[in-house]
Parts: sequence; structure tokens; C-alpha cells
Amino acid sequence: MLPFAPRQTGYSADAQPVFYWYISSSWPGKIEFTINESGAAAPLLETQIEGPFEKGIYRIDLKDYDVRLQPETEYEWFLVIIPDPLERSADFLASATVRYVKAPEDLQTALQRTSRETLPDIYAQKGYWYDAMENLCDLIDTDPENRKLRSKRIAILKEEKLSPAVYEDGNI
Repeated sequence: MLPFAPRQTGYSADAQPVFYWYISSSWPGKIEFTINESGAAAPLLETQIEGPFEKGIYRIDLKDYDVRLQPETEYEWFLVIIPDPLERSADFLASATVRYVKAPEDLQTALQRTSRETLPDIYAQKGYWYDAMENLCDLIDTDPENRKLRSKRIAILKEEKLSPAVYEDGNI
């Protein structure tokens, strides 16, 4: 299991970002998804999602849970596979961090003036990793055979040392 996230805290201009992650094989059970605000005593969200029935790239949209991040606050999100609820030391855990940073005026202007196809590039240039990934993945979902888009995602994943997920894009 591998979250699509940068090595350092990634930014999102959306208070309800979408998180992407990769799993290399199916998992028939539930996967625990948690998001914590840095320094908070209780999780912002703790839920279980259905395990995927095949390997691939999956998404978690905070809009589905009516969860909003606070500006300029760091959060950590976790995915946990629990093979044995009585032996939690055997859990498989993956995590990443995110910070909601409102888009500055120059980014908002650039986004209004660009096409859907160049949104990932605009977000990436301004350091909004999660938004760049969401827009790129949306474009790929619309045109799954587009090798140029998949090559772009492969490059981003390799840059962040997320190599296991590269194979998913390389096998279209």
C-alpha cells in the first residue's frame, strides 16, 4: 500500500482534498482510513473503507465524509490493513501529510486562464502537489489509454520515490 504523496508535506488549495493511493494486490477486508490534525487529541476522521478487490490506484475524497481541513494546519492521513485485529503489530500502515493552503491570487488567476489539460502543470508549478495529482488522475480516468498523461504521472511518482505505483501506469 502506497499513498500518492510527496516526501515532505504536500499542499492542497482545496479544504476537501482527494487522496490517491496504490495497492499491489487485492485485499478482501476493510482498510482503516484516519486523518489527524497535528497536535489534536482525537482524529478528525476515522473510518473503514472496503478493501479493493484488485491491485490498482484508488481515491479517497474528503467530500464523501463531509470533512474539511483548516487553513495552514498540517494533517497526517493513514491507511491501515489489519490482518489480525487481535495482533495489531502485524498491521500494514502507510501515511502521508497534507496542508490546506488557500490558493494565492496569482494561482487563482492562472487556473481561470488555463485549460483542463494544463491544470496539473499549473498546480505543480505552484507547489500544490495534491491538486496536481487529483487533476492528473482525473484526466487519466477520462482518457485511460493516454500514454502522455500516464508518462507524466510516472515522472511525478518516480520523482517522489513512489516507484511501486509506476508499474500500474506502465502496464496499459
